[in-house]
Amino acid sequence: MHSIFKVFPQHTTEPDGNPLSGGFIMITKKNFFPTICVVYAILVLTKLILEAAMGYSDTQYTQNLLFMFATSVAAVFILSLHSFLQNVPLLFVIIGQYLLLIALVEGGLLLIGLFSSVSSDGYLEMFLSVSIPYGIGATIYYIEYFRQVKKMNALLQEIQGRDTSHLSE
Repeated sequence: MHSIFKVFPQHTTEPDGNPLSGGFIMITKKNFFPTICVVYAILVLTKLILEAAMGYSDTQYTQNLLFMFATSVAAVFILSLHSFLQNVPLLFVIIGQYLLLIALVEGGLLLIGLFSSVSSDGYLEMFLSVSIPYGIGATIYYIEYFRQVKKMNALLQEIQGRDTSHLSE
């Protein structure tokens, strides 16, 4: 199978040691936990602002925040897997990642429902609460990912285009 990409960036720095331009950093082992923290903080702040604006009070506040953290971990982990799936068409990877996340979230909610009550609209609400932020985050991630792949391909072409005849002498 022929891939449309020549280079998949595996590092977060340029050859000179500077961070990749544009501020985009791939999810790696080194930045996995900080990425989760940022995603979680954004989700919690958004939740708090929306609830305050709508006058809503959450009776299961702690449980919901812990579930949001678990969802953040799952979403970041699932997005980070794309580099291991380079031989799979990207559309299948993106759809598979989304379906896996939804299955984990809904399965987690089903598990929680065994120990406490879940509202009648809980599954739909959780589906929407996960799908919208994940869709936005994944879109931003993959757009930046493709920009970096394009940049790395241009760098590779530049390196390959240099005169290397003096190296064989």
